[in-house]
Amino acid sequence: MKRSCFCLSILIGAIVSCFAQNDQAATANADNSFEELPELKASEARFRTLSAASPVGMFRTDADGRSVYINARWAEIAGIDEAEAVGDGWQRAVDPADRAAVVARWTAAVHEKREDEQEFRMRTPRGDVRWVHARSKPILSEDGRVTGHVGTIEDITARRRAEALKAGQKHVLEVLATGASLPDVLAVLVRTIEEQAPGMQCSVLCLEGERLRRASPRTTTGRSTASRSDLPPAPAGRRPTVASG
Repeated sequence: MKRSCFCLSILIGAIVSCFAQNDQAATANADNSFEELPELKASEARFRTLSAASPVGMFRTDADGRSVYINARWAEIAGIDEAEAVGDGWQRAVDPADRAAVVARWTAAVHEKREDEQEFRMRTPRGDVRWVHARSKPILSEDGRVTGHVGTIEDITARRRAEALKAGQKHVLEVLATGASLPDVLAVLVRTIEEQAPGMQCSVLCLEGERLRRASPRTTTGRSTASRSDLPPAPAGRRPTVASG
């Protein structure tokens, strides 16, 4: 994780340098708006190459924090294209549960003209939830003015799920150690499973003879799995079965 953050810091620094050179070249060329300086073209080309080859999402905003550019990887993570993300459109890609806090923190960073770093969830139009680590830095002109912000977003969904699973396993063992009842232990297990796949509904069922009985309480979604007797005959005995859907 530390190595990843270090590499992203270098990447963001390189992007800021590209845009700073752009601003300096544009200032130097202010008296001749019909002819771009070679330095400006070269700087823009370096940024485009860097952006296209980046394994993480990249974005650029204006001085007010409004989106003016995203790369293909950003669009892939968020599930929206550049046209949809322009201005404040990117905010729609943030999970509704996190949106207010993310926007408030971003607005504060833009107002205070400082770097920003946060982790939050993005939700695609298809409903897929992805955790991301976002980092940004202001772009400074030669005279110290903030002309925009550049940054990256990294998909950290796998890491967050691994952390949640590890914490859930630890919690299950802690509950077992307290001598809790079987329904309580199974309820914790169900929650742990559901947290690994948002939208999934899970329940633990016990097979008693030919009948299937719900052994765990209601799932976190509030939907219960009632006892069923319409299943095919099963071998005698009692064993728990995890069912999800």
